Amino acid sequence: MSSSSVGRIALWVAGAALLAHAGLFAGGVWSFDSINYDDPQVLSILEAKSVGDLLTSATWYAYKPIYFLSLKFDALFGDATVQVGHVLNLLLHALAAFLLVRLLFDIFGSRWIAGAAGLLFAIH
Repeated sequence: MSSSSVGRIALWVAGAALLAHAGLFAGGVWSFDSINYDDPQVLSILEAKSVGDLLTSATWYAYKPIYFLSLKFDALFGDATVQVGHVLNLLLHALAAFLLVRLLFDIFGSRWIAGAAGLLFAIH
């Protein structure tokens, strides 16, 4: 198997992830309203805490580093808005699907297993 054929499969899977979650099926991520981008308490935490603080300390009642890091990442690329969050999460999901196919191919040596598992992950 050539690395380029696995790369093409990984790109197709990443494209499927973008299509599946961009709104072509069942409304996609665009159907979700603002979760906390308009909550002053959440925004004050994003401004006050560093990335290190978000990784090592509890926020409110729980340890939620991924949640707050995602919001902080959104704020780095513009106003922390629903649209910015959706675009960044779409791109991150496509990247994760792409990397999963590459990883599974390296583990199993089968482009079919890697592609099928990656596709399942991408559209689920």
